[in-house]
Amino acid sequence: MPTAPFSSIMAAAKTSETTLLSEAGAPLPTPFVTTGEPRLRILIPLIVGCAFFMEGLDSTMIAVSIPAMAKSLGESPLRLNLVITTYLLSLAVFIPVSGWIADRFGARRVFCAAVLIFAGGSALCGLANSLPMLITMRIVQGFGGAMMTPVGRLILLRSFPRTGLVSAMNWMTIPAMIGPMVGPIVGGFLTDYASWRWIFYLNIPIGLIGGVLALWLFENFRAPAPTRFDLTGFVIAGVALFMLELAIENIGHPMMPLALGLAFFPLALVMLLAYWHHAGHSPAPVLDLSLFSIKTFHVGTALTPRADEGDLAEYGGASAHFFAVNSRNASRAAVFASSLPTVKRMQ
Repeated sequence: MPTAPFSSIMAAAKTSETTLLSEAGAPLPTPFVTTGEPRLRILIPLIVGCAFFMEGLDSTMIAVSIPAMAKSLGESPLRLNLVITTYLLSLAVFIPVSGWIADRFGARRVFCAAVLIFAGGSALCGLANSLPMLITMRIVQGFGGAMMTPVGRLILLRSFPRTGLVSAMNWMTIPAMIGPMVGPIVGGFLTDYASWRWIFYLNIPIGLIGGVLALWLFENFRAPAPTRFDLTGFVIAGVALFMLELAIENIGHPMMPLALGLAFFPLALVMLLAYWHHAGHSPAPVLDLSLFSIKTFHVGTALTPRADEGDLAEYGGASAHFFAVNSRNASRAAVFASSLPTVKRMQ
């Protein structure tokens, strides 16, 4: 999974002037929690990075195991691409609400719940005995993932002064980078010597450990007066992002005729323009487009290379499927696929 561009984090830091409340409802003192506890300067980023690790590991393990999953469920390997696509669509729809939910219920509570939802959805994926059930559970996983990584970044932002964010981002990146690197090898090994279901069960202990540590060490940051939920904006933005992601995914993993898939691009553009109009007239839009007025934010967002779940699914899935079909061995496919994240970042 990606790490947010540092310029975006800094831009958010500049705009986060709202007084935050602790779990007890009292205003937080000016010093950040990491100033008085040096160990938290490492532990908090590593725990947040654990969420990125789990998500990156999950995505690359699935890409390698698709042929085995298809055989077990009696489906075509091409249809199993829906397992990846539905997760991405779920992320696109639910990510916009993560910030409001964190402000309403507290960042620590939401992060812990998101990690447990992701791990629980993963366990249910492992128990799936049909493609529809597997797809449904991937949507549940996507809901957890949609809150897990954005709220994790929010916790990082609110736990460190701006001078400490560079070091915090570096510590967070370590587990985030390890997940996609080892995922194909671990996934191939589990698929060959145990079962493809274990690629989902593996998330259970990781999620439980991460959730317990977060509950123990994180502050429960929340806004003093959460705004009213922008339901109209959520629906418009959700539909727009759903259609855009569906159109993009249909190019790499065809689920419908190409002409029909391409038609979603102009429809998504219309919905995005509708949201832009709505956001301009809403006092608290679900996605605050005014952030793009901050130069470091929009430059960092526009120029940061895209190396997210969609990329992992694209090059991991294509290469693993090719080798699995030709060698009938997921482990050999995984060794090749595991080298691609490094190649991708060098481009």
